[in-house]
Amino acid sequence: MSVCAGQRAGCTDIPRRRAAGDAITAGDVYSIQESVYTVIFDILLSSRIVDRGIERRCDQAAQRLKKKDHATEKIRPCIAMSDGISSATPLVCLTASWEQTPLADLPRLFRHFSIPIHRNRIISDNSNHYHSSPEWDIENAYVLAWSFESTRPLVNRWPGRETGTPPDQPYVFGNTTLKRIVSDCKYKQKEWLAMCSEDPNFAVECARECLAHWDEIRAKKRAGSLASASLKSGFTYNSAFSSMSRPSIASGKTGGTRHLVRGSVDSYNWREPEGRASGDNWRSKPFHSRLANESFVSLTAAANAIIHEKVSETYLARRPTSDVPPSQTGPSRPKLKKAREHDSSSVISAASNQFSKHRNILMPPSRRGSRDY
Repeated sequence: MSVCAGQRAGCTDIPRRRAAGDAITAGDVYSIQESVYTVIFDILLSSRIVDRGIERRCDQAAQRLKKKDHATEKIRPCIAMSDGISSATPLVCLTASWEQTPLADLPRLFRHFSIPIHRNRIISDNSNHYHSSPEWDIENAYVLAWSFESTRPLVNRWPGRETGTPPDQPYVFGNTTLKRIVSDCKYKQKEWLAMCSEDPNFAVECARECLAHWDEIRAKKRAGSLASASLKSGFTYNSAFSSMSRPSIASGKTGGTRHLVRGSVDSYNWREPEGRASGDNWRSKPFHSRLANESFVSLTAAANAIIHEKVSETYLARRPTSDVPPSQTGPSRPKLKKAREHDSSSVISAASNQFSKHRNILMPPSRRGSRDY
C-alpha cells in the first residue's frame, strides 16, 4: 500500500521476478564496503576539470581509495543496477545517510546527485524520492544517482553484513522504482555535464569544495584514531598531562621552577626549590585540574584550552615573587617555552580524553548505515 499522496500516490511497486538460484537481480540491495567518495571522485574525473592541478589531486585521491583493502570501516547498502553482474566488480548505485551534516550544508555535487529514500524527513508529497520493499529503515537516507562499476565485492543481501545465508527479508527496489533510478542517473549526469560545459570553472569550484570536505573528513578520522589509540595505550586525562609536563614544564633547574613528582593524593607532589618554604604563594595543583569539569565544542577547542592553561600555569609558576632572592629570579631563570614547543601528541591525547567525556566522540559507531564517507 502506498504511503504517499498527490502526484506520488501509488509510487510503491512490486519486485522484479527473480531467476532461479541466487543470481544477482537488478534492484536487489546488497552490502558493500565502499566509500561515497569513490562515487564523488568518479563524477569529478568525468567533469572536464580545466585545472590540471585540481584534476591530479582528485585522481590521486581516487587511486588511494582503490588501493585500500577496505574503502571504509562500515558496511553500507548499494543497489544492483543490472542482472547477473559479477559480485566481484558490480555495477551499483550507493546509498548514504547524511546524519552528521545536513544535505544543504554539503558540497553542491552531493546535493545534485542525492535523491531521498522514503522515510527521509525532507520528502514532500511531490518531491522525487524512492521506495524500497520493505520500507527503508535508515533515517535520512539517499541514493547517489550515479551508477558505477565498483572494485569492491558484494558481501551479502542487505541487511546481511557477512558473507553467507541471506537475511530472511532482504531489501529490494521494484520494477517501477528501478526504472526511475536508471532514468534519474542518466538525467542527473546529463544535467551535471551541461553545467560543467556552460561554465568551465564550475567543475573546478565543485572539485575544490569536495576536496576540502574530503580533507576535513580525513582529519576527523585521524583525530578519532589518535584518541582511540590513547585509550588503548592506557592514557587517561591525568596521565596525558603527566607525560607532557615532565619533559617540558618541569625541565628547569633553578629555584624559579618546580618539578612534578608522582606520589601525592593528586598524583603529584610539588618538590620545593631549595630555600623555599612549602606553600609560599605557589599553586598546589596541576593546571589541568581546573579543566576537569569543562566541556568543549570540538577537539580543537579542547586542545587550545589545554595549551593556553599550560602556558599560563608555567608563567605563574616561574613569575618572581617578593620573597624570592634576586639570585633566583635573575638571568639564570629558564626561558618559558612557547605554545608551539609543547608535545603536540600529548596535547591531542589529553584533549581527546577531555572532549570525549562531553561529546562521546569515542563511542562505538551507530547502527548500520553510512555516516562515514
